[in-house]
Amino acid sequence: VLGRGRTEWALVSLGARAELGLSWTSERDMVLATLDSLSPRPSEVPSSESLDLGTLVEVCATDLGVAETSPTTTRVLVVFGRSDAVPTLSRPFKSLDCFLDALYVHRRQTEGNNKCQEVYTFLTSLESRRPGLAASYFFETSSSLPRLHQHCALLLAHPLIREPQDEMAKKLDWKPQTPPTNRSPAIHPNLLPDPANLLPPVARADV
Repeated sequence: VLGRGRTEWALVSLGARAELGLSWTSERDMVLATLDSLSPRPSEVPSSESLDLGTLVEVCATDLGVAETSPTTTRVLVVFGRSDAVPTLSRPFKSLDCFLDALYVHRRQTEGNNKCQEVYTFLTSLESRRPGLAASYFFETSSSLPRLHQHCALLLAHPLIREPQDEMAKKLDWKPQTPPTNRSPAIHPNLLPDPANLLPPVARADV
């Protein structure tokens, strides 16, 4: 998922390689319809097959012009869902003029012989810190829908003015008003922070 400026979005699907699904558009309904049309293709792409994310960099640069210097802010959000194979990278993301965030949705560590930790370590290694600019956001979750909602809410923040991920996490380190137990209480969906409260007023118009 790519976003730039105030209103434009583009979509790139990750199959055997990255493929452009939707070029830059400000039509929200078109973006939603394209997202709804996407589905896993396990018969075409075995879960054990590694993906070269360098093909994503190539699509962004060649088809979407992300490599060109632009006065608008461009963000690439990688939503990754493979648990059995660690991706590779033949072309660095730092060649793109953009912010990079990643959301990794994986199977549980105990389900089969997966490589969730290795994949997440690889994704976080893609970060390229640039002087004066905020760092990337990286999130991971398995079967927790409330946690997934919370991650998505945090990703709404504009990359130019959001706080570092660790600082934002400290602000969300709340504890429910329940008697102490030996088990950590599950996050109730109704107790998740309101996404609107996570964004400074200036950022709401830019996202």
